[in-house]
Amino acid sequence: MEAAATMRTLFVIAGWLVPVGMLFTFAMDEYDEEILGKPSSLRPAPLSTALPIFGPFIEDNPAGNAMAMIERLSRAGNVYGVAFDVIGNIFAQIDPYSHQRGFSLDTRVLLMSQILNTTDGLKNLIHSRDFDYQLVGRPLMYTFGLNGFLQQQQAITNLFGLDNNERRISNMIGNRNKVRAGLAALEIERRPMVSGSFKATPFSVQIRKMERAAYADDSESFREAYRNAVEIAIERGDAEPEKEVLKSFKRRNLRTGISKYVMTDNEWERLLNVYSSDQQKSLRHAMSMHNKYIDILERSTTVTFEPVIPSIPKAKETPYQYPLSYDDIIKRSLAY
Repeated sequence: MEAAATMRTLFVIAGWLVPVGMLFTFAMDEYDEEILGKPSSLRPAPLSTALPIFGPFIEDNPAGNAMAMIERLSRAGNVYGVAFDVIGNIFAQIDPYSHQRGFSLDTRVLLMSQILNTTDGLKNLIHSRDFDYQLVGRPLMYTFGLNGFLQQQQAITNLFGLDNNERRISNMIGNRNKVRAGLAALEIERRPMVSGSFKATPFSVQIRKMERAAYADDSESFREAYRNAVEIAIERGDAEPEKEVLKSFKRRNLRTGISKYVMTDNEWERLLNVYSSDQQKSLRHAMSMHNKYIDILERSTTVTFEPVIPSIPKAKETPYQYPLSYDDIIKRSLAY
């Protein structure tokens, strides 16, 4: 009797709960992509994986499909019981590149999570000396239970094409999730996900602001962040502050930091081809905007402007000085 009951339970799980869970994750993919405009980091999986028992084996790469199923089903909820939750967490730990958190206190206890969000936000505020929305304001909003408000912002800004800090951060997170999921599908080595948060610095905060502004093609915000970054670089004693800012900004893009090594052109194209032409658009746009502002900065640090010397008597002629402020350089570059 017990064996029969066990078999019935397994049959229900395999024939009903697993397909429903997979369909749920596919629906969440659509919700994240179309409503929130923030794609998921879950591995892509064919719709056939939602078919009972034989689903993972219908299309190519059954091993990859099986791993995608485990990852997705562990994200679908706890309808499969504690055992499956443990399996999912073990899988997250075995795969050092998995974007899923393992079983830990902060993922299970709300209070501890709130405390960690608060301390992370305050640490970033102290280290960076800047109330940055991404590193300080947003974590504190999560602490005070404004998750729903943030999600409503994501939905409204995505549906109506509005632009604000939350929309820009959501776009960045979504693009990085796409890259991470694409790398997993292509089995390209990724950087391991590490727990904890980095310590922000005044300089790194400004570089992040430049990145967000560039992806949104916001030249005014970009110019302000660039000016602040150069001033900070001067204060800390960099010999060539403009070039140091340019070098740091170049490193902040989708082809670095997620994969273990800088992605080659061939690897980038292969990753794009994992997605449909419509899904590729946000990735291509982000890299296009990043390259546009790199070009602006490169021209601003190398171009020289010939001054127009007024015609005055030689007796009164003095050497003409024409210093350009960082604002002037960027304004002229952006005007090209």
